[in-house]
Amino acid sequence: MPESAEVELDVLVLREAAKGDPSEAHVEGEEAPTDHNRPPGRQEASEGGRKR
Repeated sequence: MPESAEVELDVLVLREAAKGDPSEAHVEGEEAPTDHNRPPGRQEASEGGRKR
């Protein structure tokens, strides 16, 4: 699988996770998807750019 296809798949997975239950948004094995333990910029990527 080309790398671009893998990135596209990740984007789709994150988009779906952002639509559903926030507890399901930790696709990459994060313990809890809380704002304070995420590096800057990660929040927007994993939550579809939504602000709380």
